[in-house]
Amino acid sequence: MDPIRFVFSTNIRLCRGSSSKAKTPQLSPRSASADFSRSSGSSLHGQNQPSTPHLPDIPAFSCGVCPKKFDRRCELNKHISRLHTKRFKCTQQGCTQAPFGFEADLRRHVLAKHNGAELRAIFKCGIDGCNEAFSRKDNMRRHARSKH
Repeated sequence: MDPIRFVFSTNIRLCRGSSSKAKTPQLSPRSASADFSRSSGSSLHGQNQPSTPHLPDIPAFSCGVCPKKFDRRCELNKHISRLHTKRFKCTQQGCTQAPFGFEADLRRHVLAKHNGAELRAIFKCGIDGCNEAFSRKDNMRRHARSKH
């Protein structure tokens, strides 16, 4: 199999088949090309020369909307979904929040900003004398770290 085709098919399999907890080695076109070059190099003037052309240090997948580039297609897809595809808009009357790329982001916004979230702040700062309360636990923790 052509080394370049192997690298790209391996990248696609790794993107689709690995979970965030899996410790799957991530190959980029450059690193795999270097491995093939070392193992299958030919000798010219006593030095090993790569049998495949050197790949420049540029990522293989470019965003069509902005100048960002990525080594793997799944990284490009995630970037486009998060930054350029805003399908989830808040339906609350008068809300001026920009649309979100993920439904979970919209859900978090609605819980934090609407439905009386200010009145039902359930995470209270545990430090004596502090009366701050928050609708989200991560915001309360951030407050505790930065203020106390």
